[in-house]
Amino acid sequence: SEVVEEVGYVYLVKYEDTGESVEKVIQRLEDKLTEKGLKVKLIEPNYVIEIDGQTDELQCFRSTGTERIHENQAWHYGMINIPKAWEISSGNRNVKMAVLDTGIDYNHKNLKNYVNKSLGKNFTSNDADDFMDRQGHGTHVAGTIASYGEVSGVMQEATLVPVKILGDDGLGSTYNIMQGVIHATNKGVDVVNMSIRGWDYSEGMDNACKTAESKGVIVVAATGNDYMSRIGYPARYDSVLAVGAVDSNGLRAKFSNYGKGGVGVMAPGVNIYSTFLNNRYANMSGTSMATPHVAGVAGLIRSADRNITASRAKEIIKNTANYAGNPYEYGSGIVDAYKALIAVSGR
Repeated sequence: SEVVEEVGYVYLVKYEDTGESVEKVIQRLEDKLTEKGLKVKLIEPNYVIEIDGQTDELQCFRSTGTERIHENQAWHYGMINIPKAWEISSGNRNVKMAVLDTGIDYNHKNLKNYVNKSLGKNFTSNDADDFMDRQGHGTHVAGTIASYGEVSGVMQEATLVPVKILGDDGLGSTYNIMQGVIHATNKGVDVVNMSIRGWDYSEGMDNACKTAESKGVIVVAATGNDYMSRIGYPARYDSVLAVGAVDSNGLRAKFSNYGKGGVGVMAPGVNIYSTFLNNRYANMSGTSMATPHVAGVAGLIRSADRNITASRAKEIIKNTANYAGNPYEYGSGIVDAYKALIAVSGR
């Protein structure tokens, strides 16, 4: 009922292209619905949303060891103080982390024990139960949030919820995302990770994210990889924590969007080593790769304090970040998991 109050009942309406402007089509549809006695909250286009990752830098590997933190992960987990944070909390299976992406390879040996398929859903096809990742992006993101064995996520324990809102081609729409956010919220997830970027404001998606936050969901999204001083959606919504990317020197990655709309925090996003399809591992770059670092820290915060509000968790993440440069480019700075958990636990 709360979702209906904030978002309304959401429908996707297809229409024949007659050459009319979008504004005329919207008005015609609204008139028809009003004539039928229906109350219309809003009508807007179904905007295209796409993967927010630099897959041109993709390098795949097979496992060569059994260390918990792979040597290729040491720099980015060290930068955000993950090993020290684990002294306070390393995660919790009761914390649900929704990955709104291309799905998750739930057969991957470093992910399968954490993926809860009963909570997953596909919003990109008629098969709601097909949330297998065939593109690789969602699997890489998931591994940074929570994984085990040869690699480790920011969280060493968590429940991963696969919500497929991007097709195998890496494309989706605002309608898919609204459905995904509402589904995750109704399933009681703690954190939503959206490593995606679109350019068009959607009031419906804005309302969906606001509803998620009001229900205690910490929503995190990528600023975009367009080499420009403009932040994309959904990161730009007030209820979403926007994440930009830095390299191993703590400098903003050249591709990482910044500026108007407000960067929340930064996290490592260049040559990030994580899980990939078919029991493989890959280096990938992008604000897509930075975002799950912050989502994982949000999950650690919720692990340490199950009752913390979403707005308070986001405030702590920003207030405990380490200064990295001009806020216009770096927001509050580089996320610091240890300092964030100290603030939560009161140690």
